[in-house]
Amino acid sequence: MEILQLWLKIPILTQGSETAKKFVRYRNLKDPVKKQEALYAALAEASQFTGLPVNNVRKIFKNMDELIDGGEDPAKVILR
Repeated sequence: MEILQLWLKIPILTQGSETAKKFVRYRNLKDPVKKQEALYAALAEASQFTGLPVNNVRKIFKNMDELIDGGEDPAKVILR
C-alpha cells in the first residue's frame, strides 16, 4: 500500500487524478449551470498539462466584456 501512496504523490500523477475527479464530477452533475462550471474546471485542469494559462485568458475575456458593457470605470477594468 505504501508504494501506491508514493506513486500518487508524484505531481504528474496527482494532477492526473485531480483532472479525472473533475471530469467524473462533471459527468455526474444534473444541473446544466453547475455542469458547465464543472466542465470548465475540468478542462482548465487538463490544460495545465500543456502549460496554457487558461485562468488568465478567462480573466482577460471577462474584463473585456466588462469594458464593452461599460459597467465600471475603464481604468479600473484595464488595471485588473
